[in-house]
Order: sequence, then C-alpha cells, then structure tokens
Amino acid sequence: MLQVFNEKVNSSKSEIRFTFKQKKNFYKYLSTMCQILPSKHWRVNISCLKSEPYLNEKNKNVYRSIVDKSAKLKKIEEFEKDMPEFEGDLIYLDTYNGYSLTLISPLQKKGKAKLSSALMSYVLHFLLIIDDLSD
Repeated sequence: MLQVFNEKVNSSKSEIRFTFKQKKNFYKYLSTMCQILPSKHWRVNISCLKSEPYLNEKNKNVYRSIVDKSAKLKKIEEFEKDMPEFEGDLIYLDTYNGYSLTLISPLQKKGKAKLSSALMSYVLHFLLIIDDLSD
C-alpha cells in the first residue's frame, strides 16, 4: 500500500485518485486506510466523465467532457454494494473520471470552507510506513 500511496499522492491536491481500471487497488487502499482511521473520517468521490465531440466556433472538431449519468449511477450503486460498512461521505463532484479519496477535515465540522486536509495525507503517509513495517 505504501507503493500505491507514493504513486498516487500529489502534493498540490489533498486527494488520492484511482481510475476505474484501478478499482481493485482503490478498494484495497480504502480498506487499509479504514483500518488506520475509521471510515467515518473518509470521503469518496465517484465521477464518470466521457468525451463528446462538437464543433467549436471555428468549425473544428474538438472534444469536451460531459457527465455519463447512467455509468455514474452504476458505479455509485456498485460502491454501496461492495462497501456497505462505509460510514464516510460519498460525494459526486465531476472533476475526475474515477474514484478519489480524501480525509474529512475537522474544519468541516466547524463550518469552514476547506473540506479536506492535505496535511493529513502526510500524517497518513507515516502511518502507512508504520503499518507496512509491521507486516
């Protein structure tokens, strides 16, 4: 799991992203994280985007991302079926085609605008190291 963290972590974002093809890694990573901190502290975002061609103002074919609502609903139902014990937030922001995982910031409970904590990603990094060493 430490290798997955190292491959996925991005210092400019407080989320860790997985494509739908990486579903197995996502579930394994989420399960490990929920052993470190209970699932109520985690936020999962599921988003399904697809490209659609259209003609721009210069009559050139270009592509834009649109939400694939039926695929998104299917992925959400699949997640709820696969992880019925998940007590965290499940959100549907259409920013990335796949799964993303963030830690719910304690600031959210105080009504602050910042809903995830990049600092906690680094704390979890050290917890993952300890967890990996104990295996």
